[in-house]
Amino acid sequence: MDTNKIKKFATEARNILKAGIAARLTALGFDHKGQVPENNLKCATKPFNVLLACTHPLITDNVESNCSTTRNYSSESSEFLRFNMYFCHVYLKKIVMKQIIKRGSFFTLMFMLLGCLSLYAADNDLITEQITIELEKAGTLPGRIGGSKKYKITNLKIIGEINGTDLNMIREMAVRNSKGDSTYGKLSVLDLSEAKIVEGGDCYYYDYSNHSYYTSDECYTSNDVIGRYAFSGCSGLTSLTLPAGITEIGEYAFCDCDGLTSLTLPAGITWISYGAFRGCSGLTSLTLPAGITEISSEAFRGCSGLTSLTLPAGITEIYNGTFYGCSGLTSLTLPAGITEIDSEAFYGCSGLTSVYVYAEKVPKIYSDVFLGVDAKKCTLYVPMGTRDDYRFSGFGYYFENIVEFDATGIDKTTTSTDVEEVGRYSVNGQRLSAPTKGLNIVKYSDGSVKKVAVR
Repeated sequence: MDTNKIKKFATEARNILKAGIAARLTALGFDHKGQVPENNLKCATKPFNVLLACTHPLITDNVESNCSTTRNYSSESSEFLRFNMYFCHVYLKKIVMKQIIKRGSFFTLMFMLLGCLSLYAADNDLITEQITIELEKAGTLPGRIGGSKKYKITNLKIIGEINGTDLNMIREMAVRNSKGDSTYGKLSVLDLSEAKIVEGGDCYYYDYSNHSYYTSDECYTSNDVIGRYAFSGCSGLTSLTLPAGITEIGEYAFCDCDGLTSLTLPAGITWISYGAFRGCSGLTSLTLPAGITEISSEAFRGCSGLTSLTLPAGITEIYNGTFYGCSGLTSLTLPAGITEIDSEAFYGCSGLTSVYVYAEKVPKIYSDVFLGVDAKKCTLYVPMGTRDDYRFSGFGYYFENIVEFDATGIDKTTTSTDVEEVGRYSVNGQRLSAPTKGLNIVKYSDGSVKKVAVR
């Protein structure tokens, strides 16, 4: 058989197939338009290769074969036949898929509606009043909260000693389990003010950060320490009160708790470790206890919600990236004991408008410390008699406006009639609309800044 005859035969075969599709579909349960009759839904679920094989009896060898199976023709004619069979394949596949999509979309819609109703019912079943649980022994919290209540409690207070077993339970109630996977927890308010963290119990978190997925560092509780990753990823928490006896906050303890807006830090804390509050973008205010002497690198990185911050007097060094990306920060106060500020410590703090430095000796600063701060918008306030020292130091690279203020004394009254008050702030850097009882920081029209005691 010559090539022309083979091509002619193939063309005729294609035409026969096209003309015979309607009849074949009818035999399979479709109507003459390729639609699935209402009384015959089974055909829409037949495997594609079976339907296609049935519609190509002249080309396929058996019902199990697919559309690329051909009889022994020359290579040229075989390619031609494959092309035509592909045409039929696409044509039929569109018809079948159309029916499946039409009917599948109905079921998809039904599942979506049922899912929404389930979520609505679940939310209406939440326990919103505060639940107070007093533990007589550490590790017993799981036994005090039934499985049906674990994911419904939104406000919880715990009294007594807690260990890793209890913390693991708390994590599950607050959206994350010990492996960092999400849960159905709804806990948003947690009060541990009358609780005490003690060592013992189960592992509350598996740290895979430096290992493969199959090995990990297990995290356990220690006495009076918020351990590393303790509440990491618990994005459902909005308010948290820590135990009064806490002395240390470990690595990534609150990392990515982006729902957290309110946090009370106990007075006894002396050290905040690496990345402790990294990514807590919802945190708007935070008072750091006076006893803190060290805040490690990236401790508050990405806390873009913070608006003002006063560092404790015991801080002598600010490590690299500690407040990186705190773009919401408008006011910053650095204590007199600051001697060194590492690279990128305040990188990207674009919202800053005032920085008060109480150190009379200019601190040593490294690269990109204030990169991203608007040099014209932000004013640097320095102790009296130190303006030139700061201007010709690394600070001068970032600030155009450097103003001296009285960093040592307190004026009980303001007697000058030549200047006007242009701004008044609390010691935490928050702007005041009127004199407020206590210590006020007042900015005058001549650029001077003074502390005023208001009785």
